[in-house]
Amino acid sequence: MKKCPFCAEDIQDDAVKCKHCSSLLNEDNSQNTKVKASQHTSYGSISLLCFLLPAIGIILGIVYLTKDKLVDKKLGEHAIAFSFLAAILWSVIFFILL
Repeated sequence: MKKCPFCAEDIQDDAVKCKHCSSLLNEDNSQNTKVKASQHTSYGSISLLCFLLPAIGIILGIVYLTKDKLVDKKLGEHAIAFSFLAAILWSVIFFILL
């Protein structure tokens, strides 16, 4: 048994396609290796939450970074970066209005 490089689930050693995420496992398939945070099913709601409540977004980002799937890790990176940018934006808006 080995782990799928895309979803980290256990698969057979001679598997050509992952039965969990349907990714092709051949070495020539370089387009499947690039994972974007926008491919995650919770991308929109996590992004909105990070913008409105940056502290919660940072916590969620850390939680997603600890997950096994590559798409979850990318979403975690996105959530942390977006939360820091939102916190800076909210700080600037707060100080301008004072």
